[in-house]
Amino acid sequence: MTKQAAPAEKKADQPAFNARRAGVDVTFGVLGSFTPIKSPDGLTPPSGHVAGLTFLGVRFHGIGLYGAPEYGQGGGYRSTMVGGGVSLDLINVHPLRISALGGYTTYAETTMPTDTTVAPVTAKLQGPSVGGMVSIPFIGPLRLAYRGQYVMAQVAGVPTRMTRHSVGLVF
Repeated sequence: MTKQAAPAEKKADQPAFNARRAGVDVTFGVLGSFTPIKSPDGLTPPSGHVAGLTFLGVRFHGIGLYGAPEYGQGGGYRSTMVGGGVSLDLINVHPLRISALGGYTTYAETTMPTDTTVAPVTAKLQGPSVGGMVSIPFIGPLRLAYRGQYVMAQVAGVPTRMTRHSVGLVF
């Protein structure tokens, strides 16, 4: 008779299943951001711009590609931003995961005038972007995530910088 090995016992802090896949690792997430908008004239109350984005990343051995389309509205304008590029895992030690992101971003915002006699105005910028994503375990395979992004562009020959901070869930 052959002796069979007993199944390995699960540790108390070990998740019910391993969220990492062999070979290619895929990350999907939904994040959001809020940008306070101050009134330029000081007469109207401050408002805010709310944006939501999806994040899709595919990586192999810590190096990968990502895409992150975003749509926002509020504060008197609508915005769309589409970015993508390469990712590099810097730290991937349970429970902490930190990745650097670098790529290219296009951004457009269109004013939403309250007066129907005023035409909406659209401003656009595009350029390289850098940033990162940090995530920690939340519930089951879900991870609480923070994403920061810094976009460098030129508008009419003038250097322009834009930052975006988003929080949400990834898995």
